[in-house]
Amino acid sequence: MTIGRRSILVWWFILFFPHVSLSADIVGVVRAQPKLSEAEYQKQMKNLKSDDLYKVQGVERLDYRTAAVDVVVYVEEVKGEFQPPAENPKVTQKNATFHPAVLPVLAGTTVDFPNVDKVFHNVFSFSKVRPFDLGLYKSGATKSVTFGQVGQITVYCSIHRTMKADILVLQNPYFTVTDQKGNFKILGVPAGRRRLVAWHERFPESATDIEISDDAQEVKAELTLGVLNLPVVE
Repeated sequence: MTIGRRSILVWWFILFFPHVSLSADIVGVVRAQPKLSEAEYQKQMKNLKSDDLYKVQGVERLDYRTAAVDVVVYVEEVKGEFQPPAENPKVTQKNATFHPAVLPVLAGTTVDFPNVDKVFHNVFSFSKVRPFDLGLYKSGATKSVTFGQVGQITVYCSIHRTMKADILVLQNPYFTVTDQKGNFKILGVPAGRRRLVAWHERFPESATDIEISDDAQEVKAELTLGVLNLPVVE
């Protein structure tokens, strides 16, 4: 029986470094569930509890060809202590728009909000996770906020009502945002059984469990967002 070089390395790590977690990249795609037929949609609406109705408001108006763009994909509950990045991520105010509109960050991260417009902006949030109000500030200025608690923070500008961004504060650094085709890649996820979650501001979350073996280099995953993921009362 031939033993590959990677297998030898795996056993060498286990023998001499039993507390070292091996890791793999998670590669996959997030797909948007096609729109339900009118009959099926009405059936699900009828069966939903009143407390769940808010989850479908506006969902049917989404363009499902582009709905899988800007989806945050992250791994739940990875043990360990993680340090925020040395360089602060930015949510830039340009052309009266927040860029990016969706930003996942590790808990404890400080986010900069530079204003590159020629007008004043006032960045704020009413979120219970991290309420703040940066006040008016002019072009060329930057203000910052540290996000220490896990959760979703929706950010607005008090002057421009169409400006909106979502910051998703996460427990660990194993996350990413999908590209224009819904593809994603999360690097170096520790081995073990992991729960992978897809988050979008206007869809219910979608999740799947994956197994990352000690000798895996890459694990594939697929998640689906859409109305069919809503809880249905039979």
